[in-house]
Amino acid sequence: MIRCLFYSEFDNVVGPKIKYQVPPGYVSTTLFEKISDYIITKPDVCGKVISLIITESICSSWNESKEHVQSKNSSTVPVIVGCPVYIRSSRYHRNALLFNIAMKLAFLLTDFEISSKFLTSPEKQHRIPEILNQILHDLNNNYQCCISIDEQNTIYIKLVPEFSEPEDVLDHQVPVPLVQLNHLIISSEWDLSLQQVIPWIDGTNYVKKISQLSEVNIIYTKRALRHLLYYKFIK
Repeated sequence: MIRCLFYSEFDNVVGPKIKYQVPPGYVSTTLFEKISDYIITKPDVCGKVISLIITESICSSWNESKEHVQSKNSSTVPVIVGCPVYIRSSRYHRNALLFNIAMKLAFLLTDFEISSKFLTSPEKQHRIPEILNQILHDLNNNYQCCISIDEQNTIYIKLVPEFSEPEDVLDHQVPVPLVQLNHLIISSEWDLSLQQVIPWIDGTNYVKKISQLSEVNIIYTKRALRHLLYYKFIK
């Protein structure tokens, strides 16, 4: 899950700062000061995706440190992923705009800024918090978002969810379909054993019986079922 989205900039008076973030205050000022050198970077690092693992030693600065620090029972470690950007132009103070935001958004917002001053125009930049909020909500709930910025520009992002490895499939277990599996047979992308197994998955046949009915070796039957489990097509 994405916990927070923030847009940071180099301010000509105070230096690197978080200008917008959702939810507000999620990344504390103290934490940002500790990591700002990796957020607003030197020009030779700009354009590259940077991942920061927030270790326990600096997590005391995190707004919800106790919930984010890796515990003995959790493999979740807070990570900040961003892409620093350097736009050189005489229209900016010091002839450059330096900012950072998450990955693909960095490249999209660079294009928007160059074409329509989206990040620096007072008439347009006020939309940034609203856009970040919608992106955060849509990606966490739908794994994708589509937001119209203006007549020429649209933000479209789609995430590929990362699934955990399924447990071993046992002979006596009964796989239950969660989608219309027969639709998958039409695709040539699935291997032959999987296409032979699918018609016998009906919520009543157990694994060994599916192997017998489909005439597919039990080893390959289990492999096919694990494949379906991985993509959450069955349970």
